[in-house]
Amino acid sequence: MSEIKCNFDYMYGHYRCHIDKQKLTEGQIIIKGSHVDGKTNKDVKWLDFSDCNFINFPRNLQDFFPNIISLRIDCSKLEKISREDFRKWKNLVYFRIENCGLKCLKGDIFRDLKDLWHISFKNNEIKEIEPEIIDGLTKLKHLDFRGNVNIDLWYDAGIKSNTLSEIKKEIKDKCKPKSDETNKIQKLEEKIEKMSIDIEKLKEENLRLNLLMEIVVAESSFKEFTINVGKTSFKIDKILFASQSTRLAEIFRDYPEAKEFKLEDTSEKTFQNVFDFICTNEIPENANLIELFVAANRLKIHTLIKAVAEILIENIDESNSFEILVIANRFNHDKLREKAFENIKTKIFPFKSLDENLAKQPEKLRNMIEMKRKIDQEFENLK
Repeated sequence: MSEIKCNFDYMYGHYRCHIDKQKLTEGQIIIKGSHVDGKTNKDVKWLDFSDCNFINFPRNLQDFFPNIISLRIDCSKLEKISREDFRKWKNLVYFRIENCGLKCLKGDIFRDLKDLWHISFKNNEIKEIEPEIIDGLTKLKHLDFRGNVNIDLWYDAGIKSNTLSEIKKEIKDKCKPKSDETNKIQKLEEKIEKMSIDIEKLKEENLRLNLLMEIVVAESSFKEFTINVGKTSFKIDKILFASQSTRLAEIFRDYPEAKEFKLEDTSEKTFQNVFDFICTNEIPENANLIELFVAANRLKIHTLIKAVAEILIENIDESNSFEILVIANRFNHDKLREKAFENIKTKIFPFKSLDENLAKQPEKLRNMIEMKRKIDQEFENLK
């Protein structure tokens, strides 16, 4: 059971619980925070989440805050929701989950929430929606599916927009859930694809091990070797470094009599970080992660590539997302590219639906970002 810090305040006259930048683990949670004088959990009407890390919605929140009328979740990693997550909030009228990772929506999600008039799933990754999702919602005035994979429509009763009939047709035509048989085929295809990737990794690992064995056989002892980077010379153990770096293993094999090697494409500080990682299996706190990721790829150190990528993914923000996208494309790292592009979509272009192909076109995306920032600056100067 995990503890979640909540900030209590007022928003447009409603007593609110705001949960910001929290990691919600699976299972039950406990809410911590100081109420405004005289208020209790039962007085909370609005519940807001922003920049939180959770895959499934914590159901016991309904017991903590039984009288919620507005639920807003923004820029979080929420991927799954179900009817049981919200069914006790009978008075809910405002429901918004935007800039998250939802992919599929069941038809019964809102079956118990007949008073809803505002629903938004803007900027998620929705591909499948069961057609009966808004059946029975007679008070609905606003419905937003813009910025999703298979649907990009919205309805507002007071503004010129798509109609509910158009949205229902789009859901039926383009968001039809796949049959069990289709899902089985897709999972099989994904498994085959993963196996293919794993096979390629095994081939490279096998190559590295063969190279290492050749080096071990050729050496009568664990001889030292010098790698010169800039003005600094690093004394290394050939066997240790060959066991981690495929590129160094190739160099040691191809030049068995060499005593030293000059590394041209890495800075002294970055190679020191590489050196420390190979010797201690830890990434120094002051390391430049972008430069370290580049060096790890050049030297083909797969354990370091994986470790740095995980840290980069956890720390992607508006200031570094484009730079991370560039190196992800340069070294064809799919997961890093996906997360960097997701941040660009939600943080830099929150009101624009970006073509997914732009994730692999960094130069084109760079021009778009520079133009947006220029326009934003011009607006700022007018104030």
